[in-house]
Order: sequence, then C-alpha cells, then structure tokens
Amino acid sequence: MLNKNTYLSVPVLVGALMLSGCMPLKNPNKGLKAPEASVWQNTPLEGTSITGLENWWLHFADPALEALVAQAMMDSPTLAIAAARVEEARGAKRTSFGGLLPNISGTATGTESDEGASNQRGSFEAGFDASWEIDLWGKNRNAYTSSAKSFKAKQAQYEQSKLVLISEIARTYTALRAAEKQVKLTHRNIETLKETKRIIEAQKRVGEAGRLDVERTDNLLNSTHAQVPKAERIREAQRLALSVLVGVLPENLDDMIMVDGSIPSAGHVPLLESPSDVLKRRPDVRAAQLDFAAATDLSESAFAGIFPSLTLGGFFGVAEGLAFDPTEIWRATASSSLRLLDFGRLRGQIDAARARERIAFETYRGTILEAVADVETALSDYAHLKREEQSLAAALVNAKSALKLSKKLYKEGEIAFLDVLDSERTAISADRAHVDAQSAVTQALIRLYKSLGAF
Repeated sequence: MLNKNTYLSVPVLVGALMLSGCMPLKNPNKGLKAPEASVWQNTPLEGTSITGLENWWLHFADPALEALVAQAMMDSPTLAIAAARVEEARGAKRTSFGGLLPNISGTATGTESDEGASNQRGSFEAGFDASWEIDLWGKNRNAYTSSAKSFKAKQAQYEQSKLVLISEIARTYTALRAAEKQVKLTHRNIETLKETKRIIEAQKRVGEAGRLDVERTDNLLNSTHAQVPKAERIREAQRLALSVLVGVLPENLDDMIMVDGSIPSAGHVPLLESPSDVLKRRPDVRAAQLDFAAATDLSESAFAGIFPSLTLGGFFGVAEGLAFDPTEIWRATASSSLRLLDFGRLRGQIDAARARERIAFETYRGTILEAVADVETALSDYAHLKREEQSLAAALVNAKSALKLSKKLYKEGEIAFLDVLDSERTAISADRAHVDAQSAVTQALIRLYKSLGAF
C-alpha cells in the first residue's frame, strides 16, 4: 500500500518553490571565462625545428639518461604517490555513482519462546528492503559528475607528475655531467699550470726570472686547485638528488650513470604549435580546468538542496509462525522532505560551494597565465642562452690562441711573464664559462620541452 506521506509531496513542493524565492537563485560565477593567448611573443632560433615531442629525452641520444628515466617510471616515490591519488579518486567516483541507484538490503529475523508444553510460540520473517531517492533536481547526479571530473583531474595530475619528474631527472643529470666536466677540465688546467711552474722555476735558477713570477704562478695554481672540491661537491649533490628522483639508493645509481659521460645535447628545438594547442596538451592546465568543472557541479549539487527530496521505498518478504501459515508480506512508501527553517545552514553551504567554485576558476586562470609565461620564458631563455654559448665558444678559441701566442712571445723576450699568466687565467675562465653555457643551453631546452607539456 502507499504511505500517506505520498500526498504531502504537492504542498511540500509548493513550499519549496516559495522558499526558493528567498534563496540565491543566480550563480555569480556564471559566465566566467579563462584568458586566451593568440600568438607567441618569442620564437626559437630559425632552422632548428623538429616536430617530435613524444619521448623527447630520446633526442639527446644518451643511454644513461634513458636508463634513469626508465628506472624512475618503475620506482619513483613521487610517481607512486600520484598513482595512488588516482586510485583514491576512482574509489570516490564509484561511491558517488552508488548514490544514483537504489539501496537494497536483506533482512531476516526469528523469535522463539517456550512458556510451557501447551504454549510454544515462534515466528520467522525474511525479505528485501529497498529505498531510492529520486534525483529530481540533479543533486546526486551533479555530485557524481563532479567526482568523475575530479577523477580525470587526478589522472591529468599524474601525467603532470610524470612530466615534471622526467624533466627534473634530465635537468639534474645535465648538471651532474657539467660538474664532472668541470672536474676534468680543472685537473687538466692544473697540469698545464704545473708545467708552467716548472719552466719558471728553471728560469729562476739561472737568473732569467724572479721570485715574483714564481709566486704569481703559485697563486694561479692554488686558485685553480680550489675549483676542484667545488665541482666535486656539486657533482655529488646532483648524484644524490638523482637517486631520490629515480627511487634507488645512491649505491645502486652508479651502474646507470656510468663514467666519462658528456653534457647531453639534442641540437634541436621542437616546432611550436599555437598557444591553444599547447594549453590543451599541458596536463596541469587540463587538471585545473577539470577541477573547476568539478567545483561547478558541486555548487549546483549544493544549490539543489533547497528543493524537496522524494524517496521511494518498499519491502517484500515472507513470514512464518506457529500461529499462522507462511504468508507473503509487502509494503510500498513514498515520502518527501524539505528543510523549511535551518537558520542559514543551507544558504551557508551554497555560499561556500560557490566560493570554492570561484577559487577553482581563479586557480585555472592562474594556471593558464603561468603556462603561457612558462613557454615564453623557455623560448626566450633558449634563444638567448644559445647565442651566449656560441659567443663563449668563440671566446674560448680566442683565449687558447692568445695563450699559445703569449708563450711564444715570452720565450722570444717580447712580453713579460705576467702577460702569460693573464693569458692562462683568461683561458681557464673561458673554459669554465663555456662548460656552464653548454649546461645552461641543454637545461633551457629541457624546460622548453616541459613547458610544451609533452613526454
């Protein structure tokens, strides 16, 4: 039979509509629009473009880098945490989907009593109980779509974690190789200065050089020695950072890094697409957009709470006892409920939901602005650093030629020994600067790949 609450639905609905006139029907967040970029302000060097973006770290053709990335995809704690968050969101999505379906449970009860030989009583009842809230206003449906979008956002965040991890591994590995090259370079310069010292000491013994020349040579030699521990400290710091990124202990990293590696260099930059295409690909932008959409659905779900809820219920089962034969029993109910006076609780929930929606939108807008600036900065950095590296490479050639010429002129008595030391000091500085520039160019290219959101 139908419950009498069924007949209360109409007046409750009328009361809901009257109450809705006092509620904030208009959502102030409607019409929010994210910014759009039409063109890039910076462009890379001409004639160096390729179209491949997938697995961009393979363009460096460095087996050690490839091994590090492959190991990180299996063992990185950062990536494992991001994957667990995806599974957490998947569980929340399944829970929300259950709110759209009926709730069915089974029940069974039995009683028995003995009040004497002539008065025994017993009964048994079993059946299925069901209830279903009819989602007339989209409260549960919006809650489910919100959880589904949050799940997709977590998937995009997982992709972003993977992109950041690969980029950080490539950047740290480049810094490691640059530090190794600085160590080798410094030892080579030390050997050159030792040879210079032997020459000047020999000349001092025969009276062709003074004590001042020897002291100046020792000063430059000791200053160059001081660069070794600095470069070794940087190398060790990058090595330990790589072990954390990859997810292995430092002692297990050496076999992957190998020895005598060079600074990775791809020699190409990716072909630029339009800003809209880049933003669509970037996982952090997609995640922020999905979070905003999920917050909008939750806002709509909260607003649906001002309308009445309609719940259908039913029971079907069998009952048996000593006093009666087995019989089927059933009942059906329909009920409505509405909060007529809650002292602002519902209004507060709606306001809070709409505030969270606005926060999600501003986060989305800020992510777009950061993404555009990220690409522009990477393009500018690469173009300028590439030109700087080319100039420093030319300066290094000049410094080595000047050093060779100064030694020749000194032997011929044309210049003082101080001029030779200045040439050696300039050559050493030019060598170190060029190594740093090579590392900076590679890291700028890595940042460019990362900013384009591809991996």
